[in-house]
Amino acid sequence: ISISESPELTSMPDGVFGDTAVHHLSFYDTGLQSLSASVFTSPTAESLQSLYIKRCPDFTKLESSLIGGLSGLERLYLSFSGLTELSDPLPATGLQYIDLTHNKIVTIADDYFIAAEALNIVLLGFNNFSSDSVCCSTQTFTAPDGDLYLDFGYNALSAGLLGFVFPSAAPRELILSGNNIEYLNETTYAPLMDQMGSQYTDAYILLDSNPLQCGCDLSWVVDEPNRHMLKNALCINGQIVDNLSSEDFEDCP
Repeated sequence: ISISESPELTSMPDGVFGDTAVHHLSFYDTGLQSLSASVFTSPTAESLQSLYIKRCPDFTKLESSLIGGLSGLERLYLSFSGLTELSDPLPATGLQYIDLTHNKIVTIADDYFIAAEALNIVLLGFNNFSSDSVCCSTQTFTAPDGDLYLDFGYNALSAGLLGFVFPSAAPRELILSGNNIEYLNETTYAPLMDQMGSQYTDAYILLDSNPLQCGCDLSWVVDEPNRHMLKNALCINGQIVDNLSSEDFEDCP
């Protein structure tokens, strides 16, 4: 079912789909402000595999009760909408894929994803996260088969995921492109890279489109056994971070 180009549609009545088995439901370019679990009867909730809420600027909050009520949901696409925060942690769910890109999200609650044990693709790019807003936030992912794809590209994480910890599964693929990152702090990146390296043989951190200042504070990377993880990390002078050697820091104290 696809509902599109309906700016006057702000809500849906309870049980609107009756006992229909709906596998894919899409709201595109509507005035939808909220979506309640009561909209779906048991047959619909159990059959629904993917839910799209895209280009709905008045949709400002994702309710955990909605996700908890959709027992068959595997993929959620909620992009180009009006989310500003993720304050209502996800419930236990079979959700595997969540796309929250192109919103205006600033903050995220601690362990927002912890109960979503099947989740292994998390897209949070093109939002308003800053290093201050995620500092000291704990996010726990179970990541089935140890394969977590985490995208924080094109936010304002100038210090990267400063303070972010992953008590369980670390990301296998971490996207930090376009975050205006200038410095790769050893205390932030080295432990994360060591954790990723201990869990995967092909893990990486994507760092393209960041103005990296490759001064003496980056000398630690020369002896870092997992430096190969820093993909597309380019210094502002054109040097590739993975190619830096001790000679590049010979004038450092």
